[in-house]
Amino acid sequence: MMLASFGPALLLPSCKPNIDITAPPKDIFVVFGVLDATDTVQYIRVIKGFLVDGDAIQYAKENDISVKGLTVKLNGPSGKVFNATQVDNVPTDTAGDFYPYTTLYRIETKGTGNRLIPGEKYMLEVTDAADPSLKFEAYTYIPLTPLITTPDYGPGAGGPPNVSIPKLDLELAYRVQWQAKRITGAPYGYELRTFLYFENQGVPDTADYVSDMFLNGSGVRCAASTSSMCFEFNPKELIYEFKKDLPGAPGNGLYSYDDDPANGAKEILPKSLRFEVTGIDTFLTRYMIANNPQFTDFNSDKPEYTNLKGTKDVYGVFGSINKNYYLDIHNGYAIMDNCAEWLLGLNNTPQPANTNCQL
Repeated sequence: MMLASFGPALLLPSCKPNIDITAPPKDIFVVFGVLDATDTVQYIRVIKGFLVDGDAIQYAKENDISVKGLTVKLNGPSGKVFNATQVDNVPTDTAGDFYPYTTLYRIETKGTGNRLIPGEKYMLEVTDAADPSLKFEAYTYIPLTPLITTPDYGPGAGGPPNVSIPKLDLELAYRVQWQAKRITGAPYGYELRTFLYFENQGVPDTADYVSDMFLNGSGVRCAASTSSMCFEFNPKELIYEFKKDLPGAPGNGLYSYDDDPANGAKEILPKSLRFEVTGIDTFLTRYMIANNPQFTDFNSDKPEYTNLKGTKDVYGVFGSINKNYYLDIHNGYAIMDNCAEWLLGLNNTPQPANTNCQL
């Protein structure tokens, strides 16, 4: 699941071979919430797990397992309290196997004084006025904002205020780097996404590629330092990935994108190729690892990871993410060389003389 698409999702405890189906019934809750420091609204979902004598999938299709009527609060720094409002009948994924509507708890984080602060601690508190014995808690530190250092703006022709966007040779290996501090509130995991904004016969479109998630302290295909992380794309890796969204013969001019000018003020430079780094907090990173199928051992019990604590059985995760998207600097913009443009059929670019320019 890509981080950029994180939202409320149905999460149930892992299936375990030693479940006692004759045990007395009890409530099992699942709480899911991922705070996004770059968003203006956050959502928390609370549901009840279930075990039925029959087809569980059919039961999930026919029943809304959302828990309604709760009091959901987010306690932030300096005594700041965010009170959630209940939102009913929210459509779920129509392609899924569950009830078509759900209930969410909405928290507004828009405007001065309400935005989530990177590096600060936020505590989730869930209670029920109808059941004073129910209380769930969890906390997260909003990850510090990742700062991309490569690619970055360089000095432009004529000097300041002009700057230049780097031109990348995507047929060669290319390394993206960003700061990675090891202090409280620093991300524990990262995800790197790459976007190419183009037009298909005048209609705006986007090609994107998501790298593997990786942990703080070790780069992917490159050596990280004590203060930075890196991801190195293999030769033509991005071209192959973008080609999936831009089908067609090389150089056929089906698509167009903005690659001019290469020098100027930041606000007029092309923003067609962008690298985006998402910092992931400790709890969400661990949750993603614990639920990764490659770590499943079917010969033993798999422990259910959760950072939620409560007066009743509770599973799920409360975590947070942060992106470099809203920064005026270190935004990771770049443009492509002529070989990549020709291979992707952009801007009627002619085939360069480079004999290595081929898929």
